[in-house]
Amino acid sequence: MVLVLIGLKVAVSKTDKKSKQIQQTALESWLNQLSPAQQQRLRFLEAKLVWEGKINRKAICEQFDLTPNHITREISDYRNYFPQNLSYDVTARAYQATEKFEPYFFKYEPGEYLSLLKLYATDESSTILSELASPIAAEVLAEPMGKLQQHVLQLLIRAVHSHTGLRIAYLSFSQAREIERDIWPHTFIWNGDRWHVRAFDKLRHEYIDIVPQRITKVAALNRQLPTSATEDHDWIESEQLSVIPNPNFSKKQQAMIGQEYGMEEIGKQLTWRVNLRRCLIPYFLFRYRLDQLNDTTQNRIVLKNKDLVRRFAFAYKQSNTSES
Repeated sequence: MVLVLIGLKVAVSKTDKKSKQIQQTALESWLNQLSPAQQQRLRFLEAKLVWEGKINRKAICEQFDLTPNHITREISDYRNYFPQNLSYDVTARAYQATEKFEPYFFKYEPGEYLSLLKLYATDESSTILSELASPIAAEVLAEPMGKLQQHVLQLLIRAVHSHTGLRIAYLSFSQAREIERDIWPHTFIWNGDRWHVRAFDKLRHEYIDIVPQRITKVAALNRQLPTSATEDHDWIESEQLSVIPNPNFSKKQQAMIGQEYGMEEIGKQLTWRVNLRRCLIPYFLFRYRLDQLNDTTQNRIVLKNKDLVRRFAFAYKQSNTSES
């Protein structure tokens, strides 16, 4: 009897495994047949289920300007391949997310949602809207929109792609007049407030940060990076920064700060570890007001490794490679 039961259990196990393989093959076949537009509609469906808990056909029709019959098949297919995700509420005439709901097409990380919400608040794009489902009211503080000439950006991008140089006329605050210089850009950098371009500068024979809006004239140089140029070590090499709650606050306040900044407890100390390229550290310190050696209660977060302030903060650097 025992051998019979064991044999039956093995047979059932093999049957279940084969059934799952068939279901997986069918799912992959269906997914491969979906067009980009269909995938977008299914992301919208899952976004509504994640953030609002329910969805009806009317919402999809209005979002994508379709008739109900058009999307009935898609919802039916979705329920067929993901039966555990939603159920139909006859009273509300809507599909509701179940407790076992696990989205397949849509990521529902809070950080992603808030990033999209911020983007939509500044640019009401229909593409972003489909990822947000029905966005809630949101306001974003105005940011300066630096005026950049289109041909300047075009030539910068082309130079990065082709690894060639540019001859520019550049106005910085370290000089009272425009200076002509040859540069070889390799990377665009957003420092939290504005764009910079990391480039080798033949005039100073080192890598510097260029503000595109300060380029008044530009022309392509069909020349590769000079062989005498040293590697951009401040771009290649990184440092780890340890940001902690200001110890001048109470334990409860420090815990709250840790929550706000997504800190983890490392060695009984709430810490936000950040790995940064060396050329980005001065901007990071300045942006989060970590560029001071003396901590006051005005700063909610402070830098644990203070030696980095002396090495990288704008106020302490003896040789600044920025032309800002």
